[in-house]
Amino acid sequence: MRWPASRSPAGACDTVNDWQLVIDWRALDAPERELLVGELWCHSIYGIEERDDVVVAGFETETAARAAARALHVPATITEVVDDTYLDEWRRFARPLQIEGLFVRPSWVDAPRPSGTREIVIDPQRSFGSGAHASTRLTLALMQRLDMRDTAVLDIGCGSGVLSVAAVVLGAARVEAIDVEPGAVSATIVNAERNGVADRIRARVATVDDVADNFDIVLANVVASVHRVLAGGARDRSRGFLIVSGMLDGQVTDVESAYRATRVASLTDDGWTALLLRVDRTDVGS
Repeated sequence: MRWPASRSPAGACDTVNDWQLVIDWRALDAPERELLVGELWCHSIYGIEERDDVVVAGFETETAARAAARALHVPATITEVVDDTYLDEWRRFARPLQIEGLFVRPSWVDAPRPSGTREIVIDPQRSFGSGAHASTRLTLALMQRLDMRDTAVLDIGCGSGVLSVAAVVLGAARVEAIDVEPGAVSATIVNAERNGVADRIRARVATVDDVADNFDIVLANVVASVHRVLAGGARDRSRGFLIVSGMLDGQVTDVESAYRATRVASLTDDGWTALLLRVDRTDVGS
């Protein structure tokens, strides 16, 4: 089960009609499956379930599901369903995890905090970002390579807000969290309040083009195709560092070149890579 993307404001999990795009992927190898899932995230889906024989993506409308099928050029079946509780099945398998000095715990799971760690409690609802995926783990690890005390941070594609909350826990003075999905923004606000850091996180529906300020650190954990679109804007808004994640190992060269920044560090896990980049510009923030 893949963690869900946002569909509705946090807490709004009532049963409603929705549409499923079912793709038979038995002929695809693991890298091809990851690429397909990455492309699906670019089509306003609100959940993905990965099975051995098929991948199932949820959409609010039949039109959106058919548009995605046409864009992906894959054989697919589109069906209407009334019960969308399948999107919450993943919650039964959620577990806390430790990423170096951070301990990320699902809010519905009781677990003692390991000694020497700082706890982040997250309920993503139906927004991306429980902390379990490799791209999120790698981002959290790279964040701990930086001194984030008293910094200003921009979190692009904030999802559940796990990275925004982590930034404050690591010392950031303020975080601007943006996402194009209202449900993600709602989840970020709720999780900021849950962790007692709401006074330092401003979450809103926006794209990077809507952001006027410059930031010490810019975070972007999105799929490769989205990186290509926002790289220039993200770089322009960084006066120090970028952490970019969400790309498969084979996509790194393409994504890195789009940012035109100096690589400081990289981490890989389970076929995914995250980069810590330094912006080498004297005019940033001027």
